[in-house]
Amino acid sequence: MGKKVITYRGMLMGEVDAIQVDENNWTISEVDVELTNEMEKLFDVQSGRMSKTIVPLSVSMLGPIGPESITLKQEIENPKEYLEKATTERQRILHR
Repeated sequence: MGKKVITYRGMLMGEVDAIQVDENNWTISEVDVELTNEMEKLFDVQSGRMSKTIVPLSVSMLGPIGPESITLKQEIENPKEYLEKATTERQRILHR
């Protein structure tokens, strides 16, 4: 939690907000990343002043995991695919 997530091209994507665990085999299936303001602009997302955009990334996209950061091992070729799964913190709370 809180680790920086770096894109394949070296840009700061955001920070790990949460992890999703597959309870059947107790493995991590997804990592939820809170996007930086710059990445929200690149992805053409507006989260609002009091919320944040969370994008789930499959563990298969993660590359090297260091003490303070995780680097993606592949480029996000279709941001729209991830935006369809993206939520804002406010929506996440309302849907629980």
